[in-house]
Amino acid sequence: MKKSITFKGLCLAIAFTVAGFVAQAQLTNSVYLNGSLPMGEFGEKTGNTVLPNIGLLGKDNIGHNAVSGIGFGYRASYRFDVGVGNVDGFLSGDLFWNRIDGDIRDNIIENNGKPTQYINVPLMLGVQYNYAVTDVLRPFAEFGIGYDFMFIGKEGWELSPSKDYTLKYKVGGAIAYQVGLGCYFGEHVSAGINFYGLGKHAIQYKENENTTILDALNKNVQRNANLLTLRIGFHF
Repeated sequence: MKKSITFKGLCLAIAFTVAGFVAQAQLTNSVYLNGSLPMGEFGEKTGNTVLPNIGLLGKDNIGHNAVSGIGFGYRASYRFDVGVGNVDGFLSGDLFWNRIDGDIRDNIIENNGKPTQYINVPLMLGVQYNYAVTDVLRPFAEFGIGYDFMFIGKEGWELSPSKDYTLKYKVGGAIAYQVGLGCYFGEHVSAGINFYGLGKHAIQYKENENTTILDALNKNVQRNANLLTLRIGFHF
């Protein structure tokens, strides 16, 4: 009987403690505007080796030659007051869009072709620590880990369904992470710099007559996609 009472008392104590934390938590929805700068091999300038006079990258050079891009994001977070600052647990999703190097892009466009482009969609679960130094300024540091979905646009010429001269790519996802520093300016606006390590992605051609000729075995290549980003956030 006493053990039962003790167990019930412990459960009640835990319930009241959790309820106390929840009562102090604040749900925040955030949207972000992202500017991104490719880092490492993602932004490495390799030129092109497939049909070099007209600018196709082909699988040997795909996943390189990215240039600065834009994007947007959404985050849902719970803020807990821990006495000395706040801890925010968050779930986020972002979209980053990057074009390829201008010389390659212009070359293929001048030949009436379609240049490729890169899209990364990382989903992250993470935590942020922030501390109010004044009524207006609240610096923060954050870390997140998750999974990145990468998409690579086709390149080449599609003159008609029967005259498809494009190279198309199949890309695997990868474990990803992000770290960042920034500051809130009041309750509703923030700015931060984040590094996104979007993981190593396996890239293959999608099978068609063009890619079979170019790469009969179609072994995948591995490419890291890293971004340094400037993020402007709006919170409500």
